Amino acid sequence: NNTSTSTRSTSANSSKSTSNGSSSSRTSRVNYGDYMVLAGSFKEEANAEREASRLRNMGFSNTSVERFDRGAYAVILVDRFDSRSSANSLKNQLSDKGIDSYVKLKQ
Repeated sequence: NNTSTSTRSTSANSSKSTSNGSSSSRTSRVNYGDYMVLAGSFKEEANAEREASRLRNMGFSNTSVERFDRGAYAVILVDRFDSRSSANSLKNQLSDKGIDSYVKLKQ
């Protein structure tokens, strides 16, 4: 379960639209922070969207798909945190459910 913790970023969440006006999971409500919990990287965005949807259905509601490496990869961003320990806590929750993930410091 992806419940909030006191160390999670308290920045305002935002929702944006894609250029065609439709809502996109890539711009769903994601917390802000320098420690990102990532759970996969895909060349095909549709594959990333499927996996992100699966994670959201498992209770990781902040999961989104972001473009990394100048748009070359669709990466599953599960959540962001202000502290490495909070990010590692989520990484451990994902691992307990059989989901490989890692923590990356935003550059």
